[in-house]
Amino acid sequence: MKCRICNKKAVIFDEAVILQKHKIKYYRCTDCGTIFTESPYWLDEAYSESISSLDIGLISRNIDFLPIFQRLIDVLLPYGVPGKFLDFAGGYGVWVRMMRDRGYDFFYYDKYSKDIFNPYFVDLKKIDDSFDVVTALEVFEHVENPRLELREVVNCTNNLIFTTQIIPDNVKKISDWWYFSPLTGQHITFYTHKSLSILANHFKMDYLGTNAIHIFSKRPLDRNLIAGCFSGNATRGGGYFVNLFCSLIMIVSLLKKCQPINNFLKW
Repeated sequence: MKCRICNKKAVIFDEAVILQKHKIKYYRCTDCGTIFTESPYWLDEAYSESISSLDIGLISRNIDFLPIFQRLIDVLLPYGVPGKFLDFAGGYGVWVRMMRDRGYDFFYYDKYSKDIFNPYFVDLKKIDDSFDVVTALEVFEHVENPRLELREVVNCTNNLIFTTQIIPDNVKKISDWWYFSPLTGQHITFYTHKSLSILANHFKMDYLGTNAIHIFSKRPLDRNLIAGCFSGNATRGGGYFVNLFCSLIMIVSLLKKCQPINNFLKW
């Protein structure tokens, strides 16, 4: 068996029962440490609903990630640039709604799920544009071929911010780590910092990440500024306020099309 990330030798790591019925094998790369399942023949069954009802952290993690992502976006963008953004594999659209509510011009893309929180104009049917930053929350642990999925993303942006949990050092079997989530059958690829570095290098991108949040960029990343984003001490920024100002202008222009409100504004 070859590793999905570095193509080096992978050996059997453990076995588990997926969806309470399918006994499957997990493999671990002997070089980069990536853990992945055998070919996931059960995915149609696992995605009978696009987001598992067992995902009880869906809203809370979006709330937790929000201030950090805002600071990261402001650091990655040239100072004062409003920016255009995409949430890749956006699920029900919660993240896009939250970011648009804060003045960021976010768009939604997901081949398998339905956006229920946003107007249709932000719901892209295909990626045929470029974006200043792309986000992907809890996506890449769901994919069988990370390089293929990432190629679609990096072709449309210079900056990718995504979340996935890094394999802890003390994981010796499937039962050691909740993130394997065999009950849902949806998590099939698990990463180390080394495997993510290999992926970034494959696309000629710089990489920096924590155990949960990761950045790929086609430009060199400023380690000090990025570290400040996680501590809340980043000093570079301004993008948020520019985006908010642009959103206010758009709202006023829409309101002025309504005659009663237009009369009020003139008053």
